[in-house]
Amino acid sequence: MTVPEASDRRLQPLAAVYCRRIRGAIRARLDVAASKTSSFFHHIRCRVVRWPEIARAGFSAWIFVNMNTPADYEAAGRILNYEL
Repeated sequence: MTVPEASDRRLQPLAAVYCRRIRGAIRARLDVAASKTSSFFHHIRCRVVRWPEIARAGFSAWIFVNMNTPADYEAAGRILNYEL
């Protein structure tokens, strides 16, 4: 499994690459940890792609911005328009 790290050092499970062979471990951790997706990272072997490496590849810190609401979406649009 490979998981990226955001500029705030938090792991980003939605942008991770998962191997089929860890399905059982993930399911077991999700059952115990009330579906907290990051709960299994410490129980499986994974490569963390650290933020400096991601930034060197040319990605903006905004790549992992969370958009859960229409207001979040609008804010992200303003940020992107500003950066362009």
